Amino acid sequence: MDCVVAIDLGTSSVRASSYDVCANVIPNCSVVVPLSINYTTDGGAYGDPVEIAKNVETCVDQLINLCHDQDLRILAVGIDVFAGTYVGLNTNDEPVTDLFTYAETRSFEQATALREDFISCLDIQKTGVPVHSAYFPPIYRWLKDNNSLRCDPVLWTDIGGFLFKRWFDESPSISFSIASWMGLMDRSTETINEDLLKFLDLSPDNFPETKPYDQALVGFSEIFAKRWPTLEGVPFLLPVGDGAAATVGSGCASFKRAALTIGTTGSLRMFVEGHNVYIPDGLWSYRLANNSLIGGSLNDGGTLLSWGMANLKIPSNYEQLDQKLFESRPNSHGLTSLPFLTGERSPGWAVNARAAISGIRIDTTGIDVVQSLIESMSYRFKLVYDIICQDVAEPTAIVVSGGALENSMYLAQVMADVLGSEILVPESKQLTSRGTAILALKYSGLWKTLDEYLPVTGRKVEPDMQRNKIYLDAIAQHKTLYEMLI
Repeated sequence: MDCVVAIDLGTSSVRASSYDVCANVIPNCSVVVPLSINYTTDGGAYGDPVEIAKNVETCVDQLINLCHDQDLRILAVGIDVFAGTYVGLNTNDEPVTDLFTYAETRSFEQATALREDFISCLDIQKTGVPVHSAYFPPIYRWLKDNNSLRCDPVLWTDIGGFLFKRWFDESPSISFSIASWMGLMDRSTETINEDLLKFLDLSPDNFPETKPYDQALVGFSEIFAKRWPTLEGVPFLLPVGDGAAATVGSGCASFKRAALTIGTTGSLRMFVEGHNVYIPDGLWSYRLANNSLIGGSLNDGGTLLSWGMANLKIPSNYEQLDQKLFESRPNSHGLTSLPFLTGERSPGWAVNARAAISGIRIDTTGIDVVQSLIESMSYRFKLVYDIICQDVAEPTAIVVSGGALENSMYLAQVMADVLGSEILVPESKQLTSRGTAILALKYSGLWKTLDEYLPVTGRKVEPDMQRNKIYLDAIAQHKTLYEMLI
């Protein structure tokens, strides 16, 4: 039986799965290996690139065995990675820095200074992204300003580029998707932003070449040719950002279908044709192929729930937690929150935001706090949604995905109520992985378009417009707190 493999590398785990030609996951042919990212009190968010790579490779080892047991023939391998990672390598392709992530805020002073200087090469219409600590330029300036580099790397790449450096003989490129997500893309030339490199005193040789994601690689290094002989000659597509994969997997490759993903982080986005579209304030735009994603992201999605489960006296079981939350009336806790445990991105792009909870009383409970954080997260999505509707296009459908939305019916209902719009919850799970498989299927010629088989919709969540009115009133309080503290 023919199949494709999807490797889905997130912040908390890596999943490898085999899919049939209709983008259905093959039963008993998935492997999950946990990962860890370090978070520090001063705003650090980083991991060990070698440890992460070894975990990914262990995941692939196990999947190869499962494919062998089911007599599957692998046609292609697609990879998505959590976007916004940066690692410096030496001449031996060894990391000489940590793997910094989008949640890294220690560079907030550098980001602030770069914003104030109004540097043309950092203009959002040129790069697709605002000046923010989530992207490479402020992080690089922070490392240089603090003499934090043990030596000057000869090559900067992301976690996907680091994996390909380990696996292949050929010097790998990075996809348009990843380059744009790093804040390094010149949208007009489809190359690394040379004006930006000059400003940072770097050269194009310090980065891989940018190419479309379907420029696949074959030909393992000697070590991996011995380790993965059944994959020798199998094309590996260049890694893409997990948000792009989730959008494709949600059946939102067509214009005006928006994808709402809440896993560890959260994003609301849709595809638009072309790669040089105007970007409204508050949003970003990342490339895929001849199209672009436009939308907004939150650093904290499911982390709000996992943080609450770990630190507050609330159920650690999603079903029990949902039951408690559904017993609460909307915005009945008297709290106003800012859900920035690991900082803010869209739509305000504050470079050093922190979470805040106002209105705590002696009778405030852990459920109150978590409910307030969930509601405030949904308010941030509402702000993004309104910008998309006003300045891009009003979505004809909103399809949801991600572990937090899949696990919590309460969260899905709150999102529908706050947005004031019906949302679609597909029966299919792991839609990010599914999207990566679809990219591999299209590359293999088995799909002509990215939306030949839309995911089966399991249920529609209708908004309660009475609750919507309560939430809209609460958003005003939320915005006031934001303006006071941020």
